Amino acid sequence: MVDFGFLPRRGRSGCPALFAALLLVASCGAHPTTGAGNGTGEDAATAPDGTLSDGLADTLGHDGTDKSDGTAPSDGTSDQLDDLGGSDGDVPCSDCGPDQDTDVQDSTGDGGSGCEFPANPLPGAPGAACTTAADCDNGLCIANGASKICTTTCSSCCPSGFGCELVANGSDSQFMCIPKLFTLCTPCKADSECTGASSKGALCVGYGASGSFCGGACAQTADCPAGFACQDATGQAGAGKQCVRTSGECTCSAEAVSAGATTTCQLENAFGVCSGGRKCTAGGLSACDAPVPVTETCNGVDDNCDGLTDPEGAAGCTAWFQDGDGDGFGAGTSKCLCGAGGGYTASKGGDCNDFSAAVNPNAFDACNGVDDNCNGKTDEAFGDLDGDGIADCVDGDMDGDGFANAEDCSPTNAAIYPGAPEICDGLDDDCNGVADDPGTAGCTPYYPDADADGAGDASATSTCLCAPAGLNTAVSPTDCNDNNAAIKPGATEICDGVDNDCNGLTDEGCDDDGDGWCDGAMVVVGDPPICPSGTKDCNDSNPNQNPGQKEICGNGIDDNCDGVTDVGLGATGCTLYFDDADGDGYGAGAGACMCAPEGLVTAVTAGDCDDSNAAIKPGAAEICGNGKDDNCNGLIDEADATGCSVWYADGDGDGYGAGAGACLCASDAAHPVANHT
Repeated sequence: MVDFGFLPRRGRSGCPALFAALLLVASCGAHPTTGAGNGTGEDAATAPDGTLSDGLADTLGHDGTDKSDGTAPSDGTSDQLDDLGGSDGDVPCSDCGPDQDTDVQDSTGDGGSGCEFPANPLPGAPGAACTTAADCDNGLCIANGASKICTTTCSSCCPSGFGCELVANGSDSQFMCIPKLFTLCTPCKADSECTGASSKGALCVGYGASGSFCGGACAQTADCPAGFACQDATGQAGAGKQCVRTSGECTCSAEAVSAGATTTCQLENAFGVCSGGRKCTAGGLSACDAPVPVTETCNGVDDNCDGLTDPEGAAGCTAWFQDGDGDGFGAGTSKCLCGAGGGYTASKGGDCNDFSAAVNPNAFDACNGVDDNCNGKTDEAFGDLDGDGIADCVDGDMDGDGFANAEDCSPTNAAIYPGAPEICDGLDDDCNGVADDPGTAGCTPYYPDADADGAGDASATSTCLCAPAGLNTAVSPTDCNDNNAAIKPGATEICDGVDNDCNGLTDEGCDDDGDGWCDGAMVVVGDPPICPSGTKDCNDSNPNQNPGQKEICGNGIDDNCDGVTDVGLGATGCTLYFDDADGDGYGAGAGACMCAPEGLVTAVTAGDCDDSNAAIKPGAAEICGNGKDDNCNGLIDEADATGCSVWYADGDGDGYGAGAGACLCASDAAHPVANHT
């Protein structure tokens, strides 16, 4: 059996999406018939055992009637209904499909009769609460609002508020009673998402900006659940009386979450209205994902959702003008736009003739009787320098310098004429064909800079020019080698036998302490004569500290520049240390003369005859019976060792000794007995 809290349903065009996810139905909006739907109860392919080839029980006889004596029809099915009303006293029901207009003798399992579920059904009987299919005797557990109940097949009629749907049950299908308001309050976008065979007439009702949700056909408020009222409502396509929520917002049922039910929504404020969507999720109905309307700004976005992007007057707009002649300057009244468009292509105004590209505020004022640059004046650049009342632009000597226009290389500049003084101004003042000749007044001495290092050749002669030219580009003649860009004033001095910084000194700083070793911080190239020993001096201010020195113990200085201080074999002032692997303070081996103990070489006293045993060392107590020279004196178990016994001399051999005796680990020839008389 399966749990019909989530019922897959076969749909066709027009079936609601929620039903398509929850109920497997042969067709939308049609009452079911048993078997193949021929109205007789006889399946088109009846199996020998009286069942349909599609797995459905053929609940009607082939003739559609039920014998009043309670016997089964001749086709072997359990024909339980009388489609003619019968004479057995059954009461016709109002909710049954074709050939199902009477109820079964007992549809509830409690011994009663009729279409309605009993007020107190037995556990597992239709109408009883359930959690899974296993809780129902017939295995049919369906959702009923926020809870679940056991339902029944439609071989009987359905209770009030329920309709008959063909739903999947494992690999088979059955007609069963499903709540009519199954889709109520489900988010929707079209009426077809809300209606089905058990929810006829349901519309997708709009709830303003929050979205649209399924209603349910009703005649009066009593037909609706708590929190809903029966009101005239308009759906997406149809209209009629619907169960409409009176307060609050619709929530998502488990079925709506599984189906991913959605609706449209809006966000509205003083700036506009933006549309978006909402969806049923495991966390509930999502918030409207519409963008928040804001002030229209020049950003390529329809900020207030009015269908216009970056319209005239948007925040951040700039003035644009119509430019009829395409010279980049506009005329007339501007529009505040986010960019050029609609004929407004010039970002600058002030064009006094928008029909001529040669006339604009940036044009040259030619000698033509026209205000070319739109400054309100005509030919003002030429004037009447000679005061003859004729504009210079048409005068024979326009600048009044005494030279006719034909012989004057600049007829509009009175300071330029043949023979005029040449000055550094970038002009050919004397009309000799050369601008800013060498030696011109105001020139600057420039020196050759062959290596382009910014310093001029100190041995070269300068040329006075108005601007650098050719190799003459440096104003300072301080380069002591103009063929090497690395050699110049300010360069870093290195140890190479060359004056790199042109200060007159060679290899300064390479060996300040004069010990023949180059400063380790200096760059050394080749084998400079000032410090041929190399570049390893770790302190170039101390001649006694370099790689050629011997390390001196205890002075806190890396005397030999090997990177460590007061470390090394044979250093001056060193101490002889021995291996002390067992840490007993006595060492073994030849020892090493070092400034300080290192590793296991830590003992200053030698003589350890077993450096792997801390109990064995000079001065240790000799112990009887261990077979070891505990005190490293060359003897094993000598007299007076720990654990010794007194043994006596026995000169007469009678087994008794005499004298003071000796404490030995064992008797010897001189002390053979332990008895004393």
